[in-house]
Amino acid sequence: MKHFLFLNNKQENKEKIRKLLLDVKEKFDNSKLLIKINSVTFLEKKNFNAFDSRFGSKLNSKNEYEYCLIMDFEDVKDLNFFYGSTESSEYRELIYKIINPTIIQNFEALLKFESESDKINQMIQIEKIMQKYISRMDFVVNDPTEEIVDFLIK
Repeated sequence: MKHFLFLNNKQENKEKIRKLLLDVKEKFDNSKLLIKINSVTFLEKKNFNAFDSRFGSKLNSKNEYEYCLIMDFEDVKDLNFFYGSTESSEYRELIYKIINPTIIQNFEALLKFESESDKINQMIQIEKIMQKYISRMDFVVNDPTEEIVDFLIK
């Protein structure tokens, strides 16, 4: 199970972000939580001109994000556990604050709310604000041999 986190951020924060994201893996690897993160890869965008060799035309590429974090989880259960963990929420907050310091006031307000619905609504607003800075996508690794084994077992 692959978890991709695309970040749009200023160059001066690169090392803070890299360290924080790699701390995520270390924290989960050293915890007693029943979760397996196989690997964490931190990538920086490389700008170069790509051309189609047959037709000589420039190839389009998305330039929205500067960095990409790829976390490889053992399975969907581990990714779901990661999303639902307090640690993941705390790291998410720290990442958001580094990428967009104006979001700090939104988190301060969030922590003051007592009702669950107010907290949910505030977090929805935070996610909307952060959409221009961050995008996450999750992909399952389709292994055809798994389907064959599952079929044979049944």
